[in-house]
Amino acid sequence: MHEGSRWFRYLAYAGGMMVALVYLANPGAGVIELIPDNLPVIGNLDEAGAIALLVASFKGLRRLRRPSASDASKDHQPASGASKPKVSP
Repeated sequence: MHEGSRWFRYLAYAGGMMVALVYLANPGAGVIELIPDNLPVIGNLDEAGAIALLVASFKGLRRLRRPSASDASKDHQPASGASKPKVSP
């Protein structure tokens, strides 16, 4: 993955987390209320969407932090000057 693309994904996931946290931190004040909570059944769907965004962003950030398979194989390759252990008969 290109390093610029990785940085953009990190910013998108972190931004998603911040938007969801700000929305959830102020659910009753109505400053940012997409669907009024007093509507039956559908009133809390906006909070459910914010929770889904928070969870998806958290999973995305965790996935970015894990090393990829190609990075892991680079770490376990022996150095070019390293000798192989000799096996005696």
